[in-house]
Amino acid sequence: MAGFQVASEEYTTAVFDSSPHIQRLADWLYDKTLGHPYFLAFISRQLLVLSHGLLADPELLWPEIFKRLEHEKFRSDLAQVTEREVQLLREIARTRNDEVSPREMNNRYERKYFSRLAEKALLVRVGRGRYKLYHPLFRLFLQEG
Repeated sequence: MAGFQVASEEYTTAVFDSSPHIQRLADWLYDKTLGHPYFLAFISRQLLVLSHGLLADPELLWPEIFKRLEHEKFRSDLAQVTEREVQLLREIARTRNDEVSPREMNNRYERKYFSRLAEKALLVRVGRGRYKLYHPLFRLFLQEG
């Protein structure tokens, strides 16, 4: 994880070098993105557009950024799956554990659903029969939907 945090700090410095609160901004971005390149770039781009160069408190812009992320990324993620797969993703998002197995789910899902969602990069296989959603921001989106 430390490598992702260093990369996030380097990216933040490259994008926002004139910000007086660069370290705080880098930490905030890492907390949101965990260093995921797509989310790091998307959120940074939105911060630049919405803040007009005044990045005193990026958290104030977060609701608008998350709404844009929902429209531009997460809805297209769900557009590639069946209704049953969406149901499974939402159920996984509601669990208390980051990782789940097919037999832990309240509703019974065939293992093929987990495999297909992993092939579509919406689930990550973390071990034998263990899966997690590809990013905590996607989990948050699914929990709100």
